[in-house]
Order: sequence, then C-alpha cells, then structure tokens
Amino acid sequence: PFPPPAPAAMAATPAMAAASAVDTFDFRSVKSGYDIIYEARDLDLPQGTRDGLDQARDSATAKARIAESAARLDKVGAAIEKQYWVNGREELRRFLGTLRFDINTLAATSPPSTAKKLLATKKDMFDNIDKMDFAMRSKNQAAAAKAYDTVVKQMATFL
Repeated sequence: PFPPPAPAAMAATPAMAAASAVDTFDFRSVKSGYDIIYEARDLDLPQGTRDGLDQARDSATAKARIAESAARLDKVGAAIEKQYWVNGREELRRFLGTLRFDINTLAATSPPSTAKKLLATKKDMFDNIDKMDFAMRSKNQAAAAKAYDTVVKQMATFL
C-alpha cells in the first residue's frame, strides 16, 4: 500500500541522532515528595508516607506556613475594609486547609501543657473564622471586622 521510505530520508545526521536520544532516569532514590509516583507505590513505606501525610511534620516548616497564613490573613482584612466580599472569602479558603494541619503539627511537637492551650486556641480561632466567613457572606462589614480582629489576636498565639 505505501512505498518504502527513500534511503536518503532514513539516513540521519549525527546531530539528529543526538537530539532524538531518549534518556531514562530512575527517580525512586530521590524521595522528595508525594508527587513522585514511586513513593506512592512503594509498599515498604508506611501508609501515611505513601499518602503524603508525613511531609510537613516538623515544627519549623509548620511555623513558616503559619506565618504565610498570617500574611494571607492580612489580605482578608484588606478585602473586608474595601468590602470585596468574594475576594476576601476566596483568600480565606486558600490558607485554611494547611493552617489546620500546621497547627496540629505544632501542637504535636510541643509539650503536652502547651499543646492543650494551642488546640483550645485553634478551636476558638476557627469558630471566629466561621463567624468572619458568615459575616462576609452576609456582607456585614462591622461583624466581619470584629471577627477579623479577634482572629488576628488569636493567630499571634501560633507565630
């Protein structure tokens, strides 16, 4: 059906041969995160590691991410002042998932007496975050600003 390719088309120059070479690398020894598929499939690792739950379990990383969350919280305050309700609620959502995880990590690496205080403050802070979110959804600037001020004071406990 198709004629065979011409011999001139099959002859490749050395530059073409070098450009078309395919190198394969084994990244299983790198183990730098759960985005590496080999780590997720390695049955010798514990399930928490395979799921990526052990990645940020040190207090230094948790404190850095809490500081980043505090900076994002400032953006929420600016949105409340300008009555940018949608932007404020979106910014609030961006850091809440990791903030819970990081506060739990910080509490787990703290002495038991400190951990109890941190977890109690976390519970109160997230109750106030819920109030702030509801106030922003209701477009109530006074209630949102009041809840924001309380959350900022409580966030300082974790920094």
